[in-house]
Amino acid sequence: MSAAQPPVKKSRTGWWIVSTVVATLLVAGGVLAYFTLAGGPNSTEREIRSRAISFAEAVDTDDQRKVLDMMCAEEADELLQLDTWDPLGPQSPDPSRKKPIDITDVTVRGDVAQAQFTRSDPPLKGALYFLKEDGTWKLCDSVSKQFGDEPN
Repeated sequence: MSAAQPPVKKSRTGWWIVSTVVATLLVAGGVLAYFTLAGGPNSTEREIRSRAISFAEAVDTDDQRKVLDMMCAEEADELLQLDTWDPLGPQSPDPSRKKPIDITDVTVRGDVAQAQFTRSDPPLKGALYFLKEDGTWKLCDSVSKQFGDEPN
C-alpha cells in the first residue's frame, strides 16, 4: 500500500498578478478621473491665467466682440453705453498688435479672482479682476474692492 500523499499546494502567483493589475488599473482610473473631471490641482488658476491672456490679446488687437464677451454683465452694459464702442459693427482685429503679457500671480477667493500681470512694451504692472458668472470667469473691475484695490 502506498502512503497517502499530501495534497499539492496550488500556486497563488496568478491570483497575486491579477489582483495587482486590477488595483493598478483602479488607481490609474481614479487619477485620470480626477484630472479629467476636476481639472487637477490649480485648474481654476490655469483657467484665469488663460482668460487674462486672451483678454489682453483682445484689447491689443481691438477685438471688441471678444472683449465684450469676456466682461461681466455689469461692465459689458457700461461699455455698450460708450459712443466709441461698437462690437456689432465691422470688426478687423489686427493680430500683429498682440503684445507679450506675463501673469505673475493669481489669487482666487470663492467666485472672485485677481490676476497680477506685467508687460514689457510699454513697461506696465497691474491686475485684472474676475467674477464667476454662470460658470465662466468674466473680467469685472468692480471686484477690485474685494482685494483692497480701487476700480480703474
